[in-house]
Amino acid sequence: MQCLSQVALLFSLLLFSSVLRAEKRERPRKLLNNVPGGRARCLREISDRASIMRQGIVNTIEELGDTEGAYGYVIRVNFVDGVRWAAKISAKVNRQMMFSGIQASNAIERYCPGIPLPKFHGDIQVIENTDLIYVFMDWMRGIVLRDIVRYHETAKRVHGFRNYTLVETTIPRRTITQLAEFVHNLTTCPLPKAQSRTPRG
Repeated sequence: MQCLSQVALLFSLLLFSSVLRAEKRERPRKLLNNVPGGRARCLREISDRASIMRQGIVNTIEELGDTEGAYGYVIRVNFVDGVRWAAKISAKVNRQMMFSGIQASNAIERYCPGIPLPKFHGDIQVIENTDLIYVFMDWMRGIVLRDIVRYHETAKRVHGFRNYTLVETTIPRRTITQLAEFVHNLTTCPLPKAQSRTPRG
């Protein structure tokens, strides 16, 4: 179930990226350094908001390094009682994309509760005096896909002035089975017609 949840998390993140059309490629991790008060102020604001949402439970913010995609930067919120959330930060221009992803996840949770997806907490928040927004969701432990994929060079080819290297990619059988199961469950989820497509803003 944990591994299947990891596949579900991958899908959920895709809802915020290539699955939906992004309006602008902003790098929120870089933007954090260029706002009034700097990144420390922004992260403190996110931490304070998370604490309020959990009735004052104290937390710390953890930046994990390589957790930025084309349209979002993910940080971890560690509460003192052991609960962990993810905060996904993006540019304001991507609000509709983020909102659509939340709507899609909520619809799946409502009509197909057996499909494991991370739960969202609260609404989209704006970091004060910035062009950045963020949303909280469950933190899900897992292994990054690139860490379990194996690459093996099989041959080299020359075509004109270009050199090509042929690479064989190996993905664990269990991962493929889990992904196939998840996609099957997702595509057969009996969503109402009105909620079966992501609305455009």
